[in-house]
Amino acid sequence: MSFESFSRSSVEGDRLLESPSEAADAEKGQEGRPLADSIQSTWYNTVRLWAKKPRQNIPSLKVVHIKYVLVVFATLFAVLLLSSLGVGLPRNPWKPSQVVQWSKPEGFKIIGLVFFGRRATVEILDCYLKKNLVSNGGYLDEVLFVSLKATEEDDAWLDQLLLSADEYQKVAAKGMGYREVWNKTVERHHMYIKIDDDLVYLSDNAIPQLVYSKMKHPEALDIAANVINAAHLGWMHYHIGAIHSYLPETEPSFSKIMNDPSYGPSAWRASALPTWNATGREENVTDYNRPPPYKGHRWLPLRENDTNISKTPISDSEYDTFGPNWEKWTIAAQTHYSFLQNLEQDRLDRFYFVEGDGREAIWNMAYGRMNINLLAIWGDDVRDNVPFSTFDDEVELSRDLPLRLNRPLLVNTYVLAVHLSFKPQKHIYDTDLISRYRAYANEMVCAADNQIRTE
Repeated sequence: MSFESFSRSSVEGDRLLESPSEAADAEKGQEGRPLADSIQSTWYNTVRLWAKKPRQNIPSLKVVHIKYVLVVFATLFAVLLLSSLGVGLPRNPWKPSQVVQWSKPEGFKIIGLVFFGRRATVEILDCYLKKNLVSNGGYLDEVLFVSLKATEEDDAWLDQLLLSADEYQKVAAKGMGYREVWNKTVERHHMYIKIDDDLVYLSDNAIPQLVYSKMKHPEALDIAANVINAAHLGWMHYHIGAIHSYLPETEPSFSKIMNDPSYGPSAWRASALPTWNATGREENVTDYNRPPPYKGHRWLPLRENDTNISKTPISDSEYDTFGPNWEKWTIAAQTHYSFLQNLEQDRLDRFYFVEGDGREAIWNMAYGRMNINLLAIWGDDVRDNVPFSTFDDEVELSRDLPLRLNRPLLVNTYVLAVHLSFKPQKHIYDTDLISRYRAYANEMVCAADNQIRTE
């Protein structure tokens, strides 16, 4: 029986073999499978048969006890054996495998292409990039920072950042548009990972999973990430239960000066936040796009099992390129705080909306426009089609070019990337979210000698 047979019980139900003959039938077709898979499947079915078999004519309670002791010892032995073979229990097909050993493919370079302009977020992104460098055991042979719209001060800061890693390089592109950058920068025979400079979180195997999917799916022009705070996918995340009930606090808390763990440079956990209290200003709750209450404010959980989520900003969500998920900073804020809650609870699987095989879970955009904040594409596919027909590289790479070539954009939904904000969502910078993502990165991602400055 293949791993895929064990889908979520709430959807398909657990399949129990009814007889030893069925167990034998299930083992047919095992030839050619890895030894570990065969052992795993056979052991799993045997234990389930043993557990289900009617217990009749058992001579004594002592025999029952001995039988259960044997089951326990057999189970422990099987787990140890499977662990030694690098195999776990049958996996949940809605979660990426935790035992996949990723190995960087050879014969071509994997190059990160970062469109730089915002120091505040690149300080966070830098830790994720360094973690993925070849020199640190990752996949990125080079990272090209394309300086398009940076201020002189941020450009000078970037020059210093380039000294911190041999793989970091700078592409001067002042005055260019995105179309010109792709034409000037991309070369054949390499794979490029396009990375927006305001990504503040990447899942652990984001780059390896993008590369894997791009190599596995030559029929696709490009492979995109499952982006948190995205125009279209935000609607998906809401309707699959990944977003929770949050609202902005209406005034500063006195606990801020009392060593409260929900404040400060190390605060990112949602569990430390107090429960939201409107303090008599409930009439503002439905004003979803109101100005922020004050600079550096937090969003607080309602903690009512999301029964009032229809009264929060996310209820305005639409599957639309320039709809509320793109426009409204309040929807973005609620999405971010929900993500941090899921992250703390180790429930990022709430963002997966396609069943996968442990390495990828593919969603076909079917030639619809898609945010390309994190995307993998072959250099040859770019060179064969530059200059782009439009100045908007997102339109070109997610919709127009896939349509002309009959090669769709695919999303590997296991690959999570958190996008801080769209242009209309400027009030995100009036929350404490950058501080929270910085705190998480410092604690969980950044090397000891690469801690992000705190304010």
